Amino acid sequence: MLFPLVVTMGMVLYAPSIGLTTVTNLSGFASMAIMGAIVTFYITIGGVKAVVYTDVLQTLLMFGGVLVVVVLCCIELGGVGEVWAIAERGEGGGGGGSRKQKLQIISLSGDDRVGPHLPGGLGALYGGCSMGAVLR
Repeated sequence: MLFPLVVTMGMVLYAPSIGLTTVTNLSGFASMAIMGAIVTFYITIGGVKAVVYTDVLQTLLMFGGVLVVVVLCCIELGGVGEVWAIAERGEGGGGGGSRKQKLQIISLSGDDRVGPHLPGGLGALYGGCSMGAVLR
């Protein structure tokens, strides 16, 4: 159980160090040490309160980004009514297939030919929006 945690922490420190190494003349080790020191200092001084504030800010930014994308898509397609009409006609699904899929908010049938269903939606919600995935 400890090994995956060590590997994950290594990746979490390595990812921002690539950006820091790219824009500065620091070595990879120095940039990882700096990133680790900043995070350790931030959590030590601010404690859980600082982490909660950061999570709230990140959540607001994510919801704001989704809202901007939805608004821009609605403007591009001609309004919310037109987006809803496209969804009801089953057009614009992408994926390259010829199968049309009508708009269906929730189907408890479990048949993936009917449309999105609750168990699959919950799986995607958990996998895509789990705390670990969001904080990465």
